[in-house]
Amino acid sequence: MITQLTAIQGGTTTIFAISYDGMDRINEYIKSVGGIQQEQWRFYYGPTGIDKITRAQGGIQNLTIDYSTDPNGRILSMTYTEAGGYSGELFYTFDSFGNTVALTNTQGNVIVGYLYDLNNGKIVSEYNPYGIDNPFGFRGGLSIENLTLTSNGKDFTILNNYGAIIGNGNLADITWAQPPGTSPLPLEFCPCPEFSFGTERQFSADELQEAYDKAGGGEVGVRAVLELLFGDKLNSIPKAELDAIISELSKESDYSVGGEWKTGNWAEKLIDTLDTHGSQYVYVGTFGVTDSAGREWCIFWWAASEIKYTPQEILEKISEGIAGGETGIRGYGFYSYRRYLHFLP
Repeated sequence: MITQLTAIQGGTTTIFAISYDGMDRINEYIKSVGGIQQEQWRFYYGPTGIDKITRAQGGIQNLTIDYSTDPNGRILSMTYTEAGGYSGELFYTFDSFGNTVALTNTQGNVIVGYLYDLNNGKIVSEYNPYGIDNPFGFRGGLSIENLTLTSNGKDFTILNNYGAIIGNGNLADITWAQPPGTSPLPLEFCPCPEFSFGTERQFSADELQEAYDKAGGGEVGVRAVLELLFGDKLNSIPKAELDAIISELSKESDYSVGGEWKTGNWAEKLIDTLDTHGSQYVYVGTFGVTDSAGREWCIFWWAASEIKYTPQEILEKISEGIAGGETGIRGYGFYSYRRYLHFLP
């Protein structure tokens, strides 16, 4: 669990002390500069995610942010109330990557705007004339100053001006000592955990469609389909890894089933595959690869089959380029995403 972030710049040490609630969500961080407490931020959660954030400076609470979210926990708006500063309701606008790109008021005017470097989350341009503190920016992650941090207590993601840190383990302290304007710190790749699952019985399109629709579709629908197929097996995947996989699987892309081209996410593609070819056993797994440019990727693969194979047998058939016909493999595909561990000194 990350409990402390330390920034050293120009001989001044800034420390962010972080604590978590019983569900491993950040519920407080305290910023101290030169050993003196400057700010205290507290986070309150409701049934669908973040509900309220408060900030105190010099022991006096001077900022309250109340949030509204959709059933999936996606932030819709915030009521921003700052003593001596801006007050009003602001609505979030996200790009296709989940980044906050604008905050608009009730008249639709842009009050805050961001432009990101999508490779590392650095804000390359910001419009913020009122100096509004928006805690949720790149990828919708919780931002601590120029650090974006999400954690479930074991797995963590940090995105800052110099790159991404994603990993898992028992790191309690991360020291960030990269002065602004200097070269980015190098990153070490963290291999994705390799796993492979296969269902114990065939599943029909109707079963998966019901689970997908009941959850409301989209990302939560993809999660519901995975849980129906594999149940407790998913517990062997680190939470941050599973969340990353589900995020990728929720993105829409073009695909062909039965000679017809459609657009949809992974769950919709799987449902269409089963609808076209009948009930199937379903298989998923991951492995790591290095591309021709030396970049490391995690690959998520899936397949559907009328015949029960081991996941390794399915993967061998996929790797050989065999699909359809007497093999019984009715559909398969790959999704890729990047993973990093931590800064190297």
